Amino acid sequence: MFTVGEPPAKDPLTKLDYRIVRALAKDCRRPLQEVVAEVGSTAKTVKRRIEHMETNHWVSFSIDLVLCSSGDLISIVHAKLKTDRRLEDMFPVLLNRRDPHILGISASNVETGLMIFSMWARDLRELREAEKSLNSGEDFESMFSNLYYDMRIYPTWSQRLIDSRAK
Repeated sequence: MFTVGEPPAKDPLTKLDYRIVRALAKDCRRPLQEVVAEVGSTAKTVKRRIEHMETNHWVSFSIDLVLCSSGDLISIVHAKLKTDRRLEDMFPVLLNRRDPHILGISASNVETGLMIFSMWARDLRELREAEKSLNSGEDFESMFSNLYYDMRIYPTWSQRLIDSRAK
């Protein structure tokens, strides 16, 4: 669970929603019937609540990656736009490229014109070529790449919140 911007005045999730999130927290690929049995509801209701939470961006599902054992490479590229370029113009252009190497695009809310890309490739040569292709339109004044070796996610306050509100 995560939020962006101002928190809502009233919690939009119900106790059932929190129980569903808790049931999926360790493995978001669990079969629906297992989740239904754990939360004590019907398959139709659980499916509807999950779809409602996803549609409103109140939850998102992911899996932990063990990058160093996958054989593939992932990098985070920090790219500084040239001063005559606008973020608002760049996002559609980059998204419409449908580049299979781009896993995600975001922008810094601290440093003006800083875009952050998650990149994937099978080997270092392919990764470097994909990173270079980001600047094919010569839109960036600088680009720095950080290669991921391992990533770990540690449970924090969000898991405690889910547990307390699911009761």
